[in-house]
Amino acid sequence: MRRRRALAWQEAALRLALLGGLATSALQVAVCGGPLVSWGAAAAMFAAPPAAEPFGAPAAPAPEPPLPAAVAPAFPAGLLLLAVAAAGAAFGCAWLLAARAHLRAVLRGRRPETDGRVLAAAVAAADTIGLELLPRLSRATALGSPVTFGLLRAEVCLPGRVDELGAAELRALFCHEFAHIGRGDAGWLWLGALLQALFPWQIWLWPLRRRLSAVAELRCDAAASRCTSPVAVAQCLVQVASWLGARRAHGRRRPAAFGSTNVERRT
Repeated sequence: MRRRRALAWQEAALRLALLGGLATSALQVAVCGGPLVSWGAAAAMFAAPPAAEPFGAPAAPAPEPPLPAAVAPAFPAGLLLLAVAAAGAAFGCAWLLAARAHLRAVLRGRRPETDGRVLAAAVAAADTIGLELLPRLSRATALGSPVTFGLLRAEVCLPGRVDELGAAELRALFCHEFAHIGRGDAGWLWLGALLQALFPWQIWLWPLRRRLSAVAELRCDAAASRCTSPVAVAQCLVQVASWLGARRAHGRRRPAAFGSTNVERRT
């Protein structure tokens, strides 16, 4: 109970830090490249004003104009920072789109799940977790672990070897994935990936995202353990890890899962 409460507080702090990162990053972009003055003009605003001439004193003769000299045009530092930020955001968005394209390519050959035993385990798990609407279920032979994705309508895509799981392990798998759906983890992971793509100079977003994902997996494991048993969850994880080991032995690249949740990122 104490460990569960500590994870809940840690997750709340991580989510708050993620939202705080959005606010501070947007503020940095506005200050460096928004409709504000450049750094040189800002410095001039705080410069001391010229001393006023005493009343009635004769005007000082105007100084002779200096000889023209070649002066390099000043480039506002704020504009330079904005250009660097825009280039970094463009690179981050290209990276994010490439990762999503790879995930779509892996899931392109998926088919709706039709196995009666698998569907029955999914219905039982949804009732136990408390989902009102059963998510879409599909299967893809290219997957080595289940993947849950979708913000408006959730979908759980199962690996091709899911038939090898026993009844208890299969129910534990669905309880874990349905816990992700009930908690809205896909939305939080997608938000973190989007922030990292748009604001790549915020280097603390990388460890924050990784820790937030790890805490989400631990909490979903705990939910699955309460709905089934810790032994069933452990056996399911061992079985999925063996599938992933076989895939890596054949040199297959694991799917990127930004905005989705899967077991593969923990092994």
